[in-house]
Amino acid sequence: MKKETRAVREKEDVNLLDLAYYLLSKWYWLLLSALIFGAIAWYKVEKSPYIYSSTITVTIKDTSVGATMGISPSGRTYNRINIANEILQLKSKTLLKRAIQLSGANVFYQMDENLRTLELYRNAPVTVAFIDEPATSAINFNLETLNDKKVRINGLKDEKGTLISSVTLGDTIKTEFGRLLISSNVSYSNPMWAGKQIKITRFNPENIVDAFHSRLNVEQKETTASVLQLSMVDFSYRRANDLLHALIDCYNEEVIKTKRATMDATAEFINDRIAVIGAELGDMEAHIDNAKRSNLMAEQSMEMYMQESQRNNSAATELESQLKILNYLRSYLMNPKNNQSLLPVDLGLEGNELSTQIAQYNSMKLRMDKLLEESGESNPVVTEMRNSLSTQKQNILIFANNMASSLQNRVTDARSSGMNMAGRVHGIATNEASILGSERQQKIKEALYTYLLNKRETNAVEQVTADGSARIIDISTEGEWPIAPNKKTTVFLGVLIGLFLPSVFFIIKELLDNRVHTRKDIEERTTAPFLSEIPFDKTAKKKTLQEASIKIDGTDMLTEAFRLLRSNLSFMTRNGTPPKVITLTSFHESAGKSFVAYNLGKSLAFAKKKVLLIDLDIRKRTLTRLLKLQKLGATDFLVNPSYNPLTMVEKAPDCEGLYFLSAGPLAPNPAELLLENSLDKLIEELRSEFDYIIVDNVPLVSVADASITNRIADMTLFVIRAGMIDKRLLTEVELLYKSAKLVRMALILNGSSLSKKGYGYGYGYGYGYGYSYGNRKKGLLARLFKR
Repeated sequence: MKKETRAVREKEDVNLLDLAYYLLSKWYWLLLSALIFGAIAWYKVEKSPYIYSSTITVTIKDTSVGATMGISPSGRTYNRINIANEILQLKSKTLLKRAIQLSGANVFYQMDENLRTLELYRNAPVTVAFIDEPATSAINFNLETLNDKKVRINGLKDEKGTLISSVTLGDTIKTEFGRLLISSNVSYSNPMWAGKQIKITRFNPENIVDAFHSRLNVEQKETTASVLQLSMVDFSYRRANDLLHALIDCYNEEVIKTKRATMDATAEFINDRIAVIGAELGDMEAHIDNAKRSNLMAEQSMEMYMQESQRNNSAATELESQLKILNYLRSYLMNPKNNQSLLPVDLGLEGNELSTQIAQYNSMKLRMDKLLEESGESNPVVTEMRNSLSTQKQNILIFANNMASSLQNRVTDARSSGMNMAGRVHGIATNEASILGSERQQKIKEALYTYLLNKRETNAVEQVTADGSARIIDISTEGEWPIAPNKKTTVFLGVLIGLFLPSVFFIIKELLDNRVHTRKDIEERTTAPFLSEIPFDKTAKKKTLQEASIKIDGTDMLTEAFRLLRSNLSFMTRNGTPPKVITLTSFHESAGKSFVAYNLGKSLAFAKKKVLLIDLDIRKRTLTRLLKLQKLGATDFLVNPSYNPLTMVEKAPDCEGLYFLSAGPLAPNPAELLLENSLDKLIEELRSEFDYIIVDNVPLVSVADASITNRIADMTLFVIRAGMIDKRLLTEVELLYKSAKLVRMALILNGSSLSKKGYGYGYGYGYGYGYSYGNRKKGLLARLFKR
């Protein structure tokens, strides 16, 4: 049954409750670590600056020239905008740098308050304006308010290199960096600024644009909506908010600039066409006037022709107007001097495909020009975009040629119809037909001229009324409260880390510890009977053996442990007879055999038994030395069996019923002496005189004495010192027990620590914490963590 129970225990995992009690035994380390890490976390919180977040929601509308419409899955129309391009533009460092300069975000106003540095920004008592010096170098100095008119300056030199001590508010001062103007703000008169040092630092926007760029976030709210949310994290809510507004303003300025560049190119194209058509129209009118003057035409024939051919001429006029505009555009595309220019859009041609292609070309051209300004010709993206533009322009030209060919066919058809009509009015003079053809050309050019004039006016109005694409629709006010640091969370995490790290350390230490500490360690690995645990006494080293021993009326754990051992010995009977001669051995030295033997003898004597304690460790004579026994002893009888052993027995002075037999003088041949029959004779003569004979023997594996003297024992107590032997040696103990090399072998764990009780059987086995039940006052932690 015992083997089965132990086998089950070997399969059990670590009990979490036992593990918790083990960690609670280290409560002072956990508490100290929690206090240290909690203090570190608190210091970090108090040292960290406040962090705020500002959020602005904007809608992006497509007001570009030639913009087309798209259709959503629900059937609604929406502006077809490439939101990814707008996000990249809003997050560009060039745009952000301009926003920093516009908002003055590169000038920091800071003040130390306790452990924390506060960013004041617009809440500072003063404003410093840098008049001359461009923002290309870092400038920093300290400022302190003196009175309503003056401030003290530290760390700033004038143009001659002399330190400036004080400055009158509103005066322009000349410094080594140029002229500065320090003026007071609304909060200047607040008493809180008295004695406070305000640190003023101006950075080069080039140097801090990366820092602000990392705090900027732009994201699309809905995949089907052109709404963007811009957020900025900063040490000042007002600065973050101002910077986002400045970024929107710079973005709109860039959009307006781009739109006006496209409109300027369109206006230039329209003005050139108006000039050419105006000259052609003048020549045409002069030619018709001269022809009518030289040839008297029949008015009736002219009217009849015009009435008959009106419909054909109208159709031909419209088609040829389209063809003329298309030919102008083709000429513009093929002209090498226009290779770097934007293409005119929205010319009124049939269909939207050509306008869409031109709008896409202009958009790509503008992005390439902007990238060219920022990175130069060496950028591979510029080369790729230039090649794409060339290909796109060729595609536009091909499309225009195809469109022109189609229009030409339609014009030919219209002219054929007109010629058929002209054949019906046979007889009209050749000069009259020529005049009619000229007048038809004149009407085409007049219609085209009027159309271009209207387009010029429309383009001019759009230039004047051009506006930005971004419009603010929402501003979050939640950012007025800092989002970090969070004192409660940080300190709580610090305390958790303080509890976690030593817990992990102790658990790993316990898992890596392969030494025997508890009864559980022994019973899991051996089937030998286990009699008792002897608790560890921290004060034993400072006491003699008599002082550290048990007391007859003691209620301490040590006394209770030996009472339990005495009680368990009564169950170790053979045929109803308890063991009389008990030997103690161990694996190694310092296991505490002498301590266990002495206290076991006293415990038996307290039970009104007559007990003899023999020191057979005739090599080290530990018990003899500790108790300061007489020199005449066991070795004397082993050498000369004629001695009466009772005359060598010494009575314990402080314990009734306890007697000692010393080891005697040191012998040169202890193993040979112990092999003599005189040892058996000695034990036989003493058996009849004492109820119990306890023999303090030598370690088992160091010398042969223990196995030699085992023949005299009725029972062997194998003492294992907690924390001294490896658990793997318990396999040897099991072999000793099964081989019966030691008579009726039983185990005792000496030096068991209460700190290990929670990590094993502990409370349910042996004496546990129950030694002084009813007599010992429980400590605070024991009451707090009572099961």
